[in-house]
Amino acid sequence: MIDVADMSTRTLRVVVASPITMGYGSPRYMRLYKVLASRGHRVLLMDHEEAVAAGRRPYSLNGYRRLLVHRTAGRSLWRQRTRRVWEGLVRRRERPDVLIAGNDALLSESWPSTSTRVIYYGEIESECSGAAESPADSITNAADAVIAPQEDRLELARGIYKRARSCFCVQNAPMLAEHADPGPRALTKGERIHLLYQGQVSRLTCADIMLGFARRNSDRFHLHVAGPVKDGFSEELAAVAETGALTYHGYLRQAELADLRKRCDVGLVTWREGGDLPLSIKYACPNKLYEYIADGLPVVFMPNHSLGRWNTRFGFGAAAADYTVDAMAEALAAMTDDEGVYAAQSAHNTGLFREELNFEHQIRPFVQWLEEGRP
Repeated sequence: MIDVADMSTRTLRVVVASPITMGYGSPRYMRLYKVLASRGHRVLLMDHEEAVAAGRRPYSLNGYRRLLVHRTAGRSLWRQRTRRVWEGLVRRRERPDVLIAGNDALLSESWPSTSTRVIYYGEIESECSGAAESPADSITNAADAVIAPQEDRLELARGIYKRARSCFCVQNAPMLAEHADPGPRALTKGERIHLLYQGQVSRLTCADIMLGFARRNSDRFHLHVAGPVKDGFSEELAAVAETGALTYHGYLRQAELADLRKRCDVGLVTWREGGDLPLSIKYACPNKLYEYIADGLPVVFMPNHSLGRWNTRFGFGAAAADYTVDAMAEALAAMTDDEGVYAAQSAHNTGLFREELNFEHQIRPFVQWLEEGRP
């Protein structure tokens, strides 16, 4: 854990530029902001206003120095021009030493006096590493360092950002400073077990298997779903909800998801892998996995390259043997049939969070690199 009292004597001016609107999606940029600001650095969070999406409500983001870049269609030309002028003034005022950006476009943006550029390679923008020279090299060669939330993604990034002198794997774990220790959980005998799936409901996330499981096992399990629904699953999800086997919570913000996790017993990660599916599924780095672990939820997941490797290393739950309702049922039985096994798994997961799978621990090597002046 980074000790806030052990402040850096070198104050840095840092811009953390996110390609997504903060408050939804991955919170890694907000966590990085908090860690750097807690150590006395001057940090600005820049993110882009998104078009209104189904289920997303307007909100404010308090506690951050923030530049919200407005790009929404339909704004008056006068307002857009005014906002661009204001953005230019902010850029000239900030003069950051360090730019940490979530994609190539943000990495290449003009920030006066910036001497160190870091790519936070969270999304796989290209599935080809080691490619021949291309016009994009002027961007990718600008990266002095790379952060990625998963080992295989970091290897891809090494091939793309060839001049980066340092690389860091920082898994998408919650912050200790933001998380009350829930202690080990216990199941109540005779009561239904509450399962949580947070994320996109689609073919890629085995929605057919989850919904089929909920229908067949509603006497023992209740499924909670939070996230956008795609691929035509809305009607089937509504039909299962009408039976009382499922509760659909819509598209929740991070704080609302945290409250929901406290009411559930097991976390599900159900990405489908194989065939022509993208590397972003095989090389999984799901926020929900680490959030489940931090809250002491045993995790049940569908077969996946990355999740299987991590479970061998960390032992956070059980894998389904294949992509079927029966396989999901067997994995859930392994976690919930024995109350002692369940309680031990819950205690193990909270221990993982305290010792290693927290953001402060994960980001420490990168922060040390910045503060020691290695850029």
